[in-house]
Amino acid sequence: MPDFDTYELDAHEEVYIKCDKKTGLQSIICVHNSSNGPALGGCRFISYDSSQNALVDALKLSRSMSFKAVLAGVPYGGGKAVILKPEQPFDRQLLFKSFGNFVNQLGGRYITTMDSGMVTKDLEIISNQTSYLTGLGIDGNPAPYTAEGVIRGIEAALNFKYGTSKMSGIHIAIQGVGNVGFFLGKKAYERGAKLTICDYDPLMVNKCLKEFTASVVSPNDIYSIECDVFAPCGLGGTINPETISKLKATIIAGSANNQLSDDTVSEIIKKRNILYAPDYVINAGGLIHVAGLYSNMLKSQIESKIAAIYGTLMEIFISSERLGKSTNAVADEIASSYFQNSEA
Repeated sequence: MPDFDTYELDAHEEVYIKCDKKTGLQSIICVHNSSNGPALGGCRFISYDSSQNALVDALKLSRSMSFKAVLAGVPYGGGKAVILKPEQPFDRQLLFKSFGNFVNQLGGRYITTMDSGMVTKDLEIISNQTSYLTGLGIDGNPAPYTAEGVIRGIEAALNFKYGTSKMSGIHIAIQGVGNVGFFLGKKAYERGAKLTICDYDPLMVNKCLKEFTASVVSPNDIYSIECDVFAPCGLGGTINPETISKLKATIIAGSANNQLSDDTVSEIIKKRNILYAPDYVINAGGLIHVAGLYSNMLKSQIESKIAAIYGTLMEIFISSERLGKSTNAVADEIASSYFQNSEA
């Protein structure tokens, strides 16, 4: 049974579960906190070892979304959906139609969008069943905006660590070059960074090499690369005591959610004098974008909020040094104080 010590069920406002035998849908929607507005978060469509692990993932991700929204300054709460990818053959259209009905039944308590494992067509199917979604259209893909926020976060980390935000000559190791990792690599290369990349999908690696120059290593070797910035851009939990011992980077700044295997890892990072950009702060660009689309925000307003990630992280870095706390602890305290004040 998974450990609920940190992400226990009673810390969430609502948890919904739907099983549809006709379509093979097994889905969980978690609403962590809606005091800042209706819960907004993507739907993750991946394979899970068990339904318990899927629940833990949804609980962790929805909590992060609450904190992300608060620190990004968008008027939404934290929510997340997961769909357990069926092991048996299934009709993708019927499955996502069923999920769209599931979202619609909640009446706007949860607003969905794309996440790992989903494609634009899936979101289009969902949109035929509910209006409680965002991220459709030509400009719907949040990945470039997430990557832009990560770029701003890396610039803040470089400035704090080295006294300059310039990326020229900076070596960045990108772990995972899917949607966000690809755009991050492209943007960093345009700014003069030296890149090392890895991914389990050779098609994504080849896509990158057609767009920019990078060295390629195996996923197992990416941790040992001598670099300035290690950027986790795949699934979560890759930063743990074992992988930290291999790292030769001075900064960890990437787009993945829940990068740390557990909260104690942030203290290990601090003791090694590695500057960590808390994941739900640096990767907020995508949320800002889809929230802006749902709220009909001006493009200039969206860009301004993404640019503000730089200043938010600088404040966290400075407070971390002044208080002698990990950057993760400082970010958590800032976000948690909002919810405490809203309940007072």
